[in-house]
Amino acid sequence: MNIGTVEPTITEADIRRRRNGISGGSGPNGDSGRDGGNGGPDNFDTNPFVPNKARVFTWFLLIVVMMTFGGLSAAYIVTATNKAV
Repeated sequence: MNIGTVEPTITEADIRRRRNGISGGSGPNGDSGRDGGNGGPDNFDTNPFVPNKARVFTWFLLIVVMMTFGGLSAAYIVTATNKAV
């Protein structure tokens, strides 16, 4: 290796091995994940869904505010329509 050059430490075979899964169980299409099957490296999902934390927190906060408003509105309606003096 020359100074200032970079050699990859991960080979293409390592990437294929990692795509097939660590557990050795069946893949998403019911096969073992080996090359030539239905769930080989061509069907590997490189972009799994990861929810945005800020968006989840915003929805949670919105639901909390709506539930609080609904509860207070219901309490006001019950006390305002109470026939007791």
